[in-house]
Formats: sequence, structure tokens, C-alpha cells
Amino acid sequence: ADVSLFAAVGRDALGAYFRDAVGAEGCVGLDGLVELPDHPTSVCVVLSGASDRGFVSCNRSNAALTARALDQERLRGMHLVHFGGFFNMVGLHGEETVALARELRRAGARLTLDTQFDISGAW
Repeated sequence: ADVSLFAAVGRDALGAYFRDAVGAEGCVGLDGLVELPDHPTSVCVVLSGASDRGFVSCNRSNAALTARALDQERLRGMHLVHFGGFFNMVGLHGEETVALARELRRAGARLTLDTQFDISGAW
């Protein structure tokens, strides 16, 4: 695939389902998918009403993902790297990710960042 997903799942039924369902589509390479055996797979349930919606989230595997856990050699070969949901991925907050981003830019990659909403209110 021309697109690769770098993400984290737990060693659980939801993680297996995610890997199987996304893999069956065949449009995204899953070589960058990290399995974290000590964390459940993150999930977000959207509750939608007539005029509003709410979210119930478990961010365990997302929060535990670190730059160190990512296949950095494979990332270095990417032309575009998008960090999505950054505020929910607290394991990526810090100098290790900054150093990785700088290295990817030096290698010629374009970087994009979707901060998402900061539920902690720190931003």
C-alpha cells in the first residue's frame, strides 16, 4: 500500500478486530501497527442526538504509544507524516517526538498535526 498506518492497539479482541477489518480493506499498510499487550485498545463511542452529540472514550493504547515504539526507520521513508489526535496521545508529548519530527523533516518529509481537543484544558 502507498499509505501506512502507525498506531497502537492492545492485545485484545478489539485490537484483533481492528487489525483484521482494516487489513481486509487493503488500502493501508499495517506494518506500523504496534501491539501493546498491557493496554486495552482505544475506542471512542459517539452518542448522537437530535441537536448534539457526546463522546465516551477509552484512550489507553493511544495514550501509551511513544515515539520510541514507532518503526522510525520505516517512518523515515515517508513523504508525508500526519500526527492525528495529538492531545489524546500523551505518550507522544515530549522531546522524543520533537526529535523524531525534526529528523523526519531533515529527511524531506512533510509533517501535519491535528491537535484534536485538549480535554485536560492545559492548552
